[in-house]
Amino acid sequence: MNNQPKLAVCMPAYNAADTIRASIDSILRQTYRDFTFVITDDCSSDDTVSVINEYDDDRIVLLRNRANLGPADIRNKMLDYCVEHGFEYMALMDADDIAFPGRLEKQVAILDSDRNLSASGSGMEMEEHGGQWLSPAGSDAIKVEAIFANPVPTPMIIFRVRDIAERGLGWDHDMVPCDDYHLWYKFLYVENLNARTTGDIQGIYKHSPEGVSHKNGISSQER
Repeated sequence: MNNQPKLAVCMPAYNAADTIRASIDSILRQTYRDFTFVITDDCSSDDTVSVINEYDDDRIVLLRNRANLGPADIRNKMLDYCVEHGFEYMALMDADDIAFPGRLEKQVAILDSDRNLSASGSGMEMEEHGGQWLSPAGSDAIKVEAIFANPVPTPMIIFRVRDIAERGLGWDHDMVPCDDYHLWYKFLYVENLNARTTGDIQGIYKHSPEGVSHKNGISSQER
């Protein structure tokens, strides 16, 4: 009998010792509990791995890269892991953000309810300035939003692994720090896949000055 969960929660981590504990805790406290938690360390030079090793939870799988891959390639590596190990769903989570307790339960229920959906997601609170990143609920509205901006926060997405992998979708290293937005373009407009969100806020986006979306990342996004 195969007791493997259908969901893998995938968290890339690089020099996240100051933030990763709260992020891990937010996943381990989910109301939906049947998942494998794949954390991949991208050659951190701080105590990130030591913090991860403090946890005694059978759901956690720690992978360690031999070389620093960066935000796009590390997610591709975890997607490959999901394909190799036969997971149905791949949930994304960053090592400096917080997921509300019902996030996974609500998003898995969306995908379970409709085989024509290839992704589900939610909005986030923006810790730095107290704003909100609200994602449209329906697939058509998501497609319209994607004309103007990244429609769903990356740390709040669950993909149906087979739909993504069979179409060769993934994150393009050359598009960082817009690789997530670029993926949505391919997902929605090239492959005509469908997504739906919970229509509410299910996490907190924590401002990280060293993140790819900050520092020199803003000018890169504009280009």
